[in-house]
Amino acid sequence: MRGCLEPVPLGRPSSPSAYTGAPSLIARADPICSRLNAQLAAASSGRSGLQGIAISARRHAALERAAVAELSKLSPPPSLAHDWTQIIADRRKLATELVKLGGYARNGDAQAIQALTISKKRLHKHPFETASKDGFKHCSRVGGGSRRSVAPSTPSPTHVAGHAT
Repeated sequence: MRGCLEPVPLGRPSSPSAYTGAPSLIARADPICSRLNAQLAAASSGRSGLQGIAISARRHAALERAAVAELSKLSPPPSLAHDWTQIIADRRKLATELVKLGGYARNGDAQAIQALTISKKRLHKHPFETASKDGFKHCSRVGGGSRRSVAPSTPSPTHVAGHAT
């Protein structure tokens, strides 16, 4: 029987998702992000205006949430723990903002869409710069492009008010 103070062997992962370094995390995370980016690029509603935004935002939010759930199961090495936690938190916030965007578009709230668009631009910058700095390729992009918005371009209040939806 092992004593309570007996050392635990090091160097062996405690679970299948435990890693020994950044390259291992990147090797597991980047394929998930690559798949997500391809799905986001393909998930366009095909419609324009507020209805298209509402549909695309809902689809994109669901894809983002599914990828975040998968990415959250990965254990970063200590050297990336802080950055990884922040990347995951920012991606969760992105999914939440996509849900809000869809609701605003369904309700025709152009002012709320504009305000959220400004917030999303700031949000997009941080996790993807961090991921890029840490050596991620696909997790530093959204939808196949560098820091591309996950939602279709947001119409201006003038565009919405002009009934060009």
